[in-house]
Amino acid sequence: MKVKKSNRTLFRVSGALTIAVSTALLGLGLIGASSPMYTLRAQSPVPVIPEPDLSVARGLLNMPVEEANEAIKKFNAKEAEILNTQLLALIRPRNPDVDRVYGLIRHLESLRADAQAQNRLDTLLYVLALTLLLFTGFLIYVIIDQRRSLRELQKLLTPGSASTQDNSSQNVYRGE
Repeated sequence: MKVKKSNRTLFRVSGALTIAVSTALLGLGLIGASSPMYTLRAQSPVPVIPEPDLSVARGLLNMPVEEANEAIKKFNAKEAEILNTQLLALIRPRNPDVDRVYGLIRHLESLRADAQAQNRLDTLLYVLALTLLLFTGFLIYVIIDQRRSLRELQKLLTPGSASTQDNSSQNVYRGE
């Protein structure tokens, strides 16, 4: 365990010593910035992020509210997300807390949208329950009516019933 601690200390000291010596040599001009130690760092440049095109966002901000709303309605989801990012990029330099405010507003809007969706689902549930009730009522009516019709047919078909004797005594016209 003591060996590991001493090794860590040795590496820390040697790393710090290397940085101090190389900085001193660079400051004295004995080594140049093109030495192998510095060229490795120079070969991984910081990526340059191009300035985003904010013309659409600026155009919407300069439009009257009615025209801007009509233009926004024509956007699809991807274009709306891009416009959202552009608007945040425009506002962020003037107000650094815009991300926090935007996150809060987005959360509140999602809660409102969830409440609306729940209300729609509740209404849909009531409609489905009413439809099921009406269908069940119709099915019961059809079954009762069918049983009534079957009883009448059975009365007509059973021999010896009063209704069949009355029908046999009647003369039926056969088209002669």
